[in-house]
Amino acid sequence: MQEFSIGDTIGKASPDEVRKLLFLLCKAVPKDSIFLHFHNTFGRAVANAIVAWKTFGITGFDASAGGAGGCPYAPGASGNVSTEALVSAFKAAGSDTGVDEIKLKAAAAGIFKHLGRPVGSRENK
Repeated sequence: MQEFSIGDTIGKASPDEVRKLLFLLCKAVPKDSIFLHFHNTFGRAVANAIVAWKTFGITGFDASAGGAGGCPYAPGASGNVSTEALVSAFKAAGSDTGVDEIKLKAAAAGIFKHLGRPVGSRENK
């Protein structure tokens, strides 16, 4: 099966833009072949993921513990959407992710401690 990874590397997409793109894309390819990669530069990554999931049934998302990351091609853009934020939002929206949020937060704290930065220091910048 082919996979299509669609990235919002600079974190600028809005939920309406995601909806419009997925409306067209889902006509052309199976929804289970679509994976989305959102950055949270403008604070819309979680809302974009929720729109993709609730409206189109997309379940493949890239995320990173504590929002760590960034992009060498987009200096100043924030990190990837945090896994914790996605898990919390999907849970609040009625999905059972099966993820232990306490362990997830501990993992993020461990990663950022190793990096010498506070948890989430790349997200929402």
